[in-house]
Amino acid sequence: MSEDLSDENYEGWMIERLNRTHVTVDEILEVVGAVQSRKKDDMDWEGRVFTIMRLYPGDPDKAQSLLFRIEALARLIDREGDTGWTLRLPSGAINTQESVFKAAGLEPLMRIGNELEFERESFFKKVWSLMSLM
Repeated sequence: MSEDLSDENYEGWMIERLNRTHVTVDEILEVVGAVQSRKKDDMDWEGRVFTIMRLYPGDPDKAQSLLFRIEALARLIDREGDTGWTLRLPSGAINTQESVFKAAGLEPLMRIGNELEFERESFFKKVWSLMSLM
């Protein structure tokens, strides 16, 4: 690899790689379902990573993109609270519309603060545009 991957450039290279990796709504839902089916003690970050690695062996770009996108979506939902497009269940799980998961697979990740996130306004515009196509 001839790219300069010094500390300054590595983050940009990684974000570009994550955003370039195609992720479908079905793949996101597969991971979310597999994690939710695990024992409560195995639903932490390590359990999610293990689940994704098991589902996508030999495809680290897909696994990383799925992990960072699902984590960014979870933080966005937590920040937004209960909205018209989410339903918090007694189990702690949150139901949402397919267009939200589709947007999570399409919207670019970017560094906001110390995390990789979706830009809020752009994300919700994408959700609305996808809802109008359904």
